[in-house]
Amino acid sequence: MVFLIDYWFLNNATKMNPNYNFGQAFPGVNDGCGSGLVEIDAALVDILDSIALVTAPYPCAASGVPCPSRARWTDAHDAGMVAWVRQWDAWLRASPFSTWACNYHNNHNAACRAMWLAVSVGWTRNDTMIDLLIAGSKETSWTNTTLPNGTHTSMPYQQLGAPDCPGCDGDCTGTCAQAPIGGQILPSGFLPFEANRVNSIGYTGGELHNLFHLAQISRHAAYIRSRLARRTESHRGVATAAAVSTPPVAEASTPASDLFEYVSLSGSSIRGALDFLIPFATGKEKWPHPTESNNFHLFDVLRHAAHVWNNATYMHIAASLNATCEHGCGVDPSVLWWPE
Repeated sequence: MVFLIDYWFLNNATKMNPNYNFGQAFPGVNDGCGSGLVEIDAALVDILDSIALVTAPYPCAASGVPCPSRARWTDAHDAGMVAWVRQWDAWLRASPFSTWACNYHNNHNAACRAMWLAVSVGWTRNDTMIDLLIAGSKETSWTNTTLPNGTHTSMPYQQLGAPDCPGCDGDCTGTCAQAPIGGQILPSGFLPFEANRVNSIGYTGGELHNLFHLAQISRHAAYIRSRLARRTESHRGVATAAAVSTPPVAEASTPASDLFEYVSLSGSSIRGALDFLIPFATGKEKWPHPTESNNFHLFDVLRHAAHVWNNATYMHIAASLNATCEHGCGVDPSVLWWPE
């Protein structure tokens, strides 16, 4: 792993620059656009988590033998990655692409916020950014909003004026700021912005993954803050040695910081979105929207839900699904290296 980090992030001759200026470029149309961030959002969180896990000072096995990668990870690696991530964070704060992605009205929003929240919690320690990302994930209320035929044509968009790009999916006339929970999930649990797309099942299931990712990192935020004063290790990352070795404090599960427990003013919630999809994922009801796939890929989301809400029913439903899982048939490890 250390070799790959060197190659992709630290070696001047081979490293990726800390920006995504050319993501999803369309030759002859543009050099890159905000929708390109979705290609790296989840992957970058996984990379940062992996660094924290393999470099932490706890053993890889019961034998007590330290992780092999730990011995090869030097202070120079740590300083180099911190510098890279801080430059990435500076690009996020300055780029119109991140403004677009973190405010758009579909899956790009939650994916972008989860990535930026992981950076802010585990690496830059930017409390202001953490608060903005969590608060901005909660509300745009659906109260008094009519959605004819389940579409989003009447949604009261807040135009931010950030540049968009030709060729992206959905409404490309501007940035439509909609909070992932209060603005994109109906009180019934329906996700109209995903159901309105050509591959509605694929995008709806994918958005559940994004929302669970975002919510889990919101739990990390409160925990990291509570432990930071007593932390002695220099390792950076979403999953830290201090977090793994010490039970969490009560504030880690408060509704104010925990998006899993948040319910919007109009009654929207992540749990409601999952419960809405279960009859369709299990085949008890027929999905009424156009789609290119027939699998919501909810196996690991359901297992994660069983863990989050201590509810074995979700585990039983997961076991009943005969599915090929996007992240492997088990709990998504990148968001679960945390005691509950």
